Amino acid sequence: MFVLVTLVVIVTHIHHTIPYTKQGLENLQRSGICHRDMSLENLLVHENGALIIDMGMCLKIPYSQTNNSLSDTFNSMNLMEGETTTNGDSTNIPQTEYTLNGKTLPRNLITPQGTCGKWIYMSPEIYKNEAPFDGFAVDMWACGVILFLMLTGFPPWERACMTDDRFKYMTAGYLVQMLTEWEIGLSSDAMDLLQRMLFIDPKDRLSLDQVKAHPWMINGARRGPVGGPF
Repeated sequence: MFVLVTLVVIVTHIHHTIPYTKQGLENLQRSGICHRDMSLENLLVHENGALIIDMGMCLKIPYSQTNNSLSDTFNSMNLMEGETTTNGDSTNIPQTEYTLNGKTLPRNLITPQGTCGKWIYMSPEIYKNEAPFDGFAVDMWACGVILFLMLTGFPPWERACMTDDRFKYMTAGYLVQMLTEWEIGLSSDAMDLLQRMLFIDPKDRLSLDQVKAHPWMINGARRGPVGGPF
């Protein structure tokens, strides 16, 4: 009985915390900011919400005021020959878009700024520190690790590199298979969400809006843990 009550408390806490965390991240994205150090240690959870703290590694997302075509968005994560960068901004780097003060603007990738953050939350592109990166995708990766920790009680890997076998296979699309074989007890929706947030290629990861629309996010808070996986 004690274990069952504890499970109910834990799952209720997760479903309470994650939406507020996403709301905080949404506020950062609306302001054109990437955090770069999202982690459980940097979340202050209260019954009325969750605060994201430790903003020392934040970067302002570089964006363009021009209405360039987005058809080539993310076709390459590398600087093209002849391109230059200054102060973390980018020139002629593949773009995606974000909304700033109600206006949709093309956003640029950010040039490598060095490794930063905590190892288990660090995305592979930050770990490698070789190619321009999408600041929003980096934060969403860290949120995926946060969710993994909260649902399983252990980190998915030690470092985001191919020498770590769990990282190698989970990010290649085998996360659901591995968690199923380990009998962790997660629902198919929960495992699907984790996988889609933790693909090695930033282009394949869910955006914040896609995470918010995922079935686990929509239905999870209304589904209790008693009698089945969560």
